[in-house]
Amino acid sequence: MGVHPRTSQGRGHLFSVRYSGLRAVRYFHTTHFGVVTERNILEALSLSLEQSDIADIAVEYLRQWKCWKLTDKILALFSKKGFDHPVVRRSIVRYALQSPDLAATRFVAELRRTDPSLVGDLEEWLQFERTTKSLAK
Repeated sequence: MGVHPRTSQGRGHLFSVRYSGLRAVRYFHTTHFGVVTERNILEALSLSLEQSDIADIAVEYLRQWKCWKLTDKILALFSKKGFDHPVVRRSIVRYALQSPDLAATRFVAELRRTDPSLVGDLEEWLQFERTTKSLAK
């Protein structure tokens, strides 16, 4: 593949370059599945998870693809310094709400105790998303 995660996802690159790399990963995953190995796709997304200004996009792609292999890494971002922006935190909670992973279930249970309104709002958002997708079919 022409887009290598180490060159397109590096911290020193402009956001637009890193975002283009993520879009390339999404393109190959959704339209040319198998051309790029799952390992390479997960590696690129994993590198993006280390960058607070783009992590929410990587989390969202993984949630949409129902890919739960990076659950532990994603959940750890919730309390990581620099990843406390509401957009990032909401993407993590949406991911956790849909993940079948036991760690995600525990994460959501704890968050229900500490921030029930956040969980409730995002459950409502996910329900709206499901409803609009079913209407579009």
